[in-house]
Amino acid sequence: AQFLQTVRRAVGDRRDVVVFFELPDVMRVLEERAFWDIYYEHCSYFTLGSLARLFRSTGFEVTALDKAYDG
Repeated sequence: AQFLQTVRRAVGDRRDVVVFFELPDVMRVLEERAFWDIYYEHCSYFTLGSLARLFRSTGFEVTALDKAYDG
């Protein structure tokens, strides 16, 4: 969350800034038992709901959440 707080402070009060993050979806990994997709470089895994809560808790307005990888 510290990294996200830093990003939030950098955005400041500007309402015209869009922040885009692309992250692995833990639900796909768990549902498909795709444990080969767990890498040490990925420090955290999120569901859509937990990702939205994280962004909201650091002061972002979440306008869209989408799954893009493989459907």
